[in-house]
Amino acid sequence: MTCKKLNRNITTSGPADDAAEIVEPPIAGQRLLSMREVQQLTTYSRSSLCRLIAARSFPAPLKLGATKIAFREFEVLSWLRSRPRAHGSSNMPWEVR
Repeated sequence: MTCKKLNRNITTSGPADDAAEIVEPPIAGQRLLSMREVQQLTTYSRSSLCRLIAARSFPAPLKLGATKIAFREFEVLSWLRSRPRAHGSSNMPWEVR
């Protein structure tokens, strides 16, 4: 499951595509999240995530194959922690201890 625009960014190269470039495999112990898992974790739709990625406001995914992408869990969780919390909210369900 990839975004059409995102897939095009991943397959091209150049300085404008640094956020979507193919990177080295994750280190042992790092978990990769599917697009569906990221959607559930963030409560954003696929198209909203694609827009955030294109705007470089969300961690870029790793390209695992022609049509398969995954996100590093620690990057997604760091991004979530950096988001402002709703007024009066306490622990979030995605919070890591």
